[in-house]
Amino acid sequence: MLCRSRPEHQQACEQVHSRLQHRGERWRQSHRAGNERVIRARLSDAKFFYDTDLRMRLEDRLPKFEHIVFHEKLGTQAERISRIVALAGHLAPAVNADIALAERAAWLCKADLQTEVVGEFPEVQGLMAAITRKPRRGPGHRTCHRGSLQAEGAGRSGAV
Repeated sequence: MLCRSRPEHQQACEQVHSRLQHRGERWRQSHRAGNERVIRARLSDAKFFYDTDLRMRLEDRLPKFEHIVFHEKLGTQAERISRIVALAGHLAPAVNADIALAERAAWLCKADLQTEVVGEFPEVQGLMAAITRKPRRGPGHRTCHRGSLQAEGAGRSGAV
């Protein structure tokens, strides 16, 4: 307001505005470079953990749950997973799903909790089992996609 009301201050105000604009641009560039460094480091960590996770099958992670208490009155995570398996086997016929496949999915549904990636990036819990699982190819092969089981090349029918 002062710059508009008094012409003699207009030039000084323009110089101050120019300096502030320049400082703002330098700050934005510095801030961006800092963000890029952080993101690069996080992506590097994610790749390291992902590569580490690929060295161990999901099935081999399941025994570790025997030593993790889910709840004092409800037992260990392994006992919880056993209950989930029983429930999946019981519900599978109601939705015309393969019982053995539903039970296997239930066994593996929490296995990614033991992965390095989920330990570092908990927001991907539930996705890592599908991502780190080494795919097998052949007739009747099924893949896990976003929590549902589907036949290779088929639509989302047969979801469990």
